[in-house]
Amino acid sequence: MKLKEARLEAGFVNTSVVAELKKIEPRIDKALLSRMETGVVRPTPAEFRAMCDLYGTEPDKLFDPEDVDYGLQARRSHKLDGHKLRRKLTVRLTDEKARWLQPEVLSALGYVNKQHWLYVQIDRLKASYLRKAKKEQKEKNYEVSA
Repeated sequence: MKLKEARLEAGFVNTSVVAELKKIEPRIDKALLSRMETGVVRPTPAEFRAMCDLYGTEPDKLFDPEDVDYGLQARRSHKLDGHKLRRKLTVRLTDEKARWLQPEVLSALGYVNKQHWLYVQIDRLKASYLRKAKKEQKEKNYEVSA
């Protein structure tokens, strides 16, 4: 993490950076900026982009790309099992919701793992969307012909 070095190199004192970041996140203060610069906390994606703009630098100059993924570019990798390119998906769930994704629950319902369950849900979502879009198109065509 090279936030402090980048700030000093760009000629900014911490108070001026705090003032700029407050436009994005009003709770930012000198103490929080210091914790970001020492690696105790990480800036949010919006704060990180603002710092890059402010310091006139690229994200990989402030963090090593393998250390942090702020969604600036989706990770893609070829898998040996022959599947197409994949994207990493991370979600936040309450403990109550996460408990329903336990292996014993999924296997009892015929799913191999969480990924299998998610793929099935995405296929259902796609089918539902396509049915709805088709129905709306039919209604639109009916209105035009009437």
